[in-house]
Amino acid sequence: MVTMRPGFATPPHVHLGGQVLVVTAGEGFVETGGVRHSIGVGDIVVCPAGEEHVHGASETAHIARLSITTGSYTIPSATSGPSPAERNLG
Repeated sequence: MVTMRPGFATPPHVHLGGQVLVVTAGEGFVETGGVRHSIGVGDIVVCPAGEEHVHGASETAHIARLSITTGSYTIPSATSGPSPAERNLG
């Protein structure tokens, strides 16, 4: 179980075996390919193997989610965009 406080997000990353998120509380988002999707309680998100994505809490609410991941993950080298500190990561 992963919980994030309002405004927090992961850095962009890739799961080599994919990832499934089950939202159990709060509100948040998943972003892939520059498109952000809102998620909330009861939503199930499938991130295919090899797909770069970001997920986090909304600006005004926490999020709690069960994360099921297979294989390892990698954080691609950032050549542009905000640094982790600028993304408000803790």
